[in-house]
Amino acid sequence: MRAKRIKTIEEMAEKKQQDAALLMQQAKNQWQQQQQQLESLLRYRLEYQQKQKQEIPSANHIQFLREYKSFLDKISKAIEQQKQVVQQFEQAYRQQQQLWIVEKKKATALSKVRESLEAQKKQQEAVLEQKLMDEFANNRFHQR
Repeated sequence: MRAKRIKTIEEMAEKKQQDAALLMQQAKNQWQQQQQQLESLLRYRLEYQQKQKQEIPSANHIQFLREYKSFLDKISKAIEQQKQVVQQFEQAYRQQQQLWIVEKKKATALSKVRESLEAQKKQQEAVLEQKLMDEFANNRFHQR
């Protein structure tokens, strides 16, 4: 009877663990998407720097350098903001991971409790069966 109740609780814990695993995977996917966005920005900045170094105009050199520096500053600022976003998504993933670990431990503990209760029940049933067999054998012996 207790094992059946524990089994129900265990099933609920397994469901919570599965839900936590799904949330953890979603958080990981979002973190990876943000990381890819950061890598794209870094590549874009590098490509822009390389391209602009090859195309420095001869006329209006000072104006070109101002615009170039201004644009690089904007890209750099976007990169720094994206780094913060990546850190936030990584932190969210780590939190979901910890929640999943907690739920997994609960489900595992409940599974062990249920298995232990089932083993105890089987042992009690075996002892009872042996006792009944002994009584039956004893009764047959005394009847002769």
